[in-house]
Amino acid sequence: MSFQFLTGDTLELHLEIGAEKQVFRTLVDQVASDRLFVIYTPLAQGKVLLTSEGQQFEVVFSRMDRATGSYDIYSFQAKLNKRITKDGISMWQIERISDFSKLQRRDYYRLNIVRLMSVNLDQRDQLKVEVLTKDISAGGMRCVASQRLNPGEPVTCNLLLDIKKPMILQGEVVSSDLMADSSIKYDVRIRFSGISRKQEIELNRQINVVQAEYLKKNSATSLASAMDSVMAHIDLKKAEERIINEKFDIKLGYWMALDLLLILLMGILYFASRPTMEFPVERFNDIISRTGWNQQILFGNMGISAMILIVSFVGILIDRHHYSGKRPINLTFVIGSFIGLLSLMVLTTLFATVFNVSS
Repeated sequence: MSFQFLTGDTLELHLEIGAEKQVFRTLVDQVASDRLFVIYTPLAQGKVLLTSEGQQFEVVFSRMDRATGSYDIYSFQAKLNKRITKDGISMWQIERISDFSKLQRRDYYRLNIVRLMSVNLDQRDQLKVEVLTKDISAGGMRCVASQRLNPGEPVTCNLLLDIKKPMILQGEVVSSDLMADSSIKYDVRIRFSGISRKQEIELNRQINVVQAEYLKKNSATSLASAMDSVMAHIDLKKAEERIINEKFDIKLGYWMALDLLLILLMGILYFASRPTMEFPVERFNDIISRTGWNQQILFGNMGISAMILIVSFVGILIDRHHYSGKRPINLTFVIGSFIGLLSLMVLTTLFATVFNVSS
């Protein structure tokens, strides 16, 4: 099993931060090989995520099954090779250290999702309690409830991952702890019990569909998040300088196009002013044919050559003044200056020899 990654693909990184596994989304910037990738450094609470080189983590991504048209979830293990900076942007070079694996029901992939659902308390006359989910897998779910649920208490979970196919599963409360930042909210963990294989397969399917659609729909959002990530640790001075340089290069391009146009015009005038052959038939019929250089056109070409020299020299001065030696000199203007100077020397020789001799 192999997959090809492209620039802009969305990835989920599952890293152990402290005692918990946290999920970070990022984008692929560059694919060096089938095992080496460069990705944008993920953010943690608006700041660049700090982790040590060599740390291993799980990478999750989605791919469409062309046969069914649905999206499947895959993962592989990776490690952080090194942190790099590209154009002032913090990035990670990561290496895939395992084969690809499809996340199936036995993996109990945990989907981080915040959604309003409900549970019925079987021992309290089916009392309905609304809960806000934090994550869910084929093995159970974690949620926030407004009242305490007793550990070991049986509950009926009403799952709404797929609005068209709601699921009702039996479960058992594993823990119900008062949250540190609230006196009325409880962090509840529920383990599904008595779930049939058919229900487990359907639940995994719904989890995979939600996860795949999340990755798909949020690719644009992830791009915006990546841009926010970029802006969070980009060198703003360099970014502003790059924008100014790009605008300058566009304007300089017009000046370069003028230089090239003048060179082309000079070549056309040389061709038009060249000497022509006089045939005996033309002389017999008294047809006057020019056999030397056209002096008027060459006068015009001298002016064009001077303009080429001036435009090229000014282009060099403008380019050097803007970049101040930060990049190599523009060869187009250098070549233009050489062509203009050479043309003036040729024309001066023609006027000093051919036309003086003929006079």
